[in-house]
Amino acid sequence: MKKFFIALLSLAHIVYAIDFSDIDVHIISLGEFDPPVSKLIIEEKDKQEIAKKVRKNQHNVMLLKGEGFNALVDTGYSHTQGTLKEKLQAHGLGFGDITHIIITHAHPDHIGGILNDKGELNFSNALMLIDEREYEFWLKSDNELIKRSLLALKDKKAFFDHSKPLFETQTQVRALAAYGHTPGHNLISIEDTQAKIVFWADLLHVYDVQIQNPDITIAFDNDKQEALKTRKSYLELFKAQNVQVVGSHMPFSDPSYLP
Repeated sequence: MKKFFIALLSLAHIVYAIDFSDIDVHIISLGEFDPPVSKLIIEEKDKQEIAKKVRKNQHNVMLLKGEGFNALVDTGYSHTQGTLKEKLQAHGLGFGDITHIIITHAHPDHIGGILNDKGELNFSNALMLIDEREYEFWLKSDNELIKRSLLALKDKKAFFDHSKPLFETQTQVRALAAYGHTPGHNLISIEDTQAKIVFWADLLHVYDVQIQNPDITIAFDNDKQEALKTRKSYLELFKAQNVQVVGSHMPFSDPSYLP
């Protein structure tokens, strides 16, 4: 039986943890932020009223601890590096103990912790796992921060193979292609014989709005029509499978069933 529990790691932080067969999963919030209602593609007159009603977002990353590896799913913003370091220390880990960085996609709020404020690599012992489409897209872009961050791990990277788990463990950790938000955006699925959760990264950004109406897109989506189709498809699938989900921008850090 899985152990679902809330662990107090500091006076200001609660982490949600799940024991799978041979992997411990920890959902860590790096801070609480107002959801980006202003970026929703809706009538301007509706945004102010919606902003009064929606809950604040937790900016979540995920830590996977298994035999011989400590994998970090996304790294947060540049300005949340201190918080990330503190939260990892609460788990008895430093940046040097991270063996894998799994990048759901390369927007700055997901790769911002790779380099420190001097432009040096924080995770000197980590292998970066990323979708090849995502990697190639950003290397051809004019976003220097993203390019520098990805290139810092250019000699220690591997691309997702969607036909295989990411680790040789009983618990299946898989990258699920979810293109549209960015060209190589992925979700991370964790499953054993008794439980399954999905970290859906940026499948949506304003949960209280988009869970009710997934047709509403957001300015951050690279291909809005593809992102819409992807979002609706996965929402239908996860509801049908009764899967617990959590994401990067959600009003909670505990994996939950869809309403």
